[in-house]
Order: sequence, then structure tokens, then C-alpha cells
Amino acid sequence: MSRLLGGLKFAQSHYLSQLHKNPLATKSVTSGILYLISDTLVQSIEINRDKDKKYDFKRSMRMAVFGFCITGPLFHYWFKFLDKSYPKKSNKHAIIKLTIDQVVCSPIFNFIFFTGMGVLEGKNKDEIVDKLKKDWLTTYLSDCMVWPIINYVNFAYISSIHRVTFMNVCNIGWGAFLAKMNSSH
Repeated sequence: MSRLLGGLKFAQSHYLSQLHKNPLATKSVTSGILYLISDTLVQSIEINRDKDKKYDFKRSMRMAVFGFCITGPLFHYWFKFLDKSYPKKSNKHAIIKLTIDQVVCSPIFNFIFFTGMGVLEGKNKDEIVDKLKKDWLTTYLSDCMVWPIINYVNFAYISSIHRVTFMNVCNIGWGAFLAKMNSSH
């Protein structure tokens, strides 16, 4: 047990070191891994419900690529922008940041998600537009119920260096929802 704890402490120490030395790369890799985990969780549930269904490795890899290439970098720079614009760790600034995030970033991010996943899946423009028409609004409305609470905690209590990591951990559940929404219809 002590070896396990020692290993976990080492991993945490290494992660925090990388977060300070290479924040963008560390956040991108973390996002990719956690998007992979999210999709794997969804697929496990789907396979458990339908025994004829098989694990789709390519689907999980598309989620990982999206997390690595889009989510990590986007939120690294987005949170830096919000923190620079509203630097205080106060209720007022947390509410301003979460409101801006919900009104500006969330609708755009959800658009980018469905569009990006459509491109990675090889869909044509009409198929992507159809997917957006079917699922974008439902996803955004769900986003409005989940993320303001998470972002309040993130902006009010989490240090700026750990914001993307905190978001990514919460994003395991949200990523699972996105994976499910993307695989529906």
C-alpha cells in the first residue's frame, strides 16, 4: 500500500511540475486522455446494454484527438483571458467569468465540438449541419444546467494553474454526455 501511495505522490508531483513547466502541452494531453476515458465509459455502458455492440476504438480516438487538439488548448487560453480580464478571486468576478463563459464560449464550443467530430468522422457539410440542427440546442441547454455551477467553483476556489485540470475532471461526465450526443441519431 505504501508503494502505491508513493507512486501516486510521485505521479502527482510530476504532473504538477509539468503543469508549471509546460502548461499548454500538459493540459492538452490531460484533455485528450480524459476525453478517451469519457467515451470509453459511454461505450462500456452501451455494450453492457446491447451485447451485439462492439467497442469502437476509432470513435474513442476521435474523442481523444478532439480533447488534445481543441479542448486543452482552447480552455488554456480562454481561462487565461478570463483571469486577465477579471483577476480577483471574488464572488463578483467568478459570476462575471461564468456568465461570459456560458454566453460566449459554451455555444461556440458546442458548435466546434459537433463540427469537429463531424470532420473527424468524415461527414460532409450537410451531415454536419443536420447534426447541429438536431443536437446543438439540446446540448447547449444541458450545458446551461451543468457548467455554471462547476465554473463557479472553478473560478471562485480553484487556482488558475489548475482550472483546466479541474474542468477536465468534471468533463469526464460531460465528455460522456457529449460522446453519447454525438453518437446518437
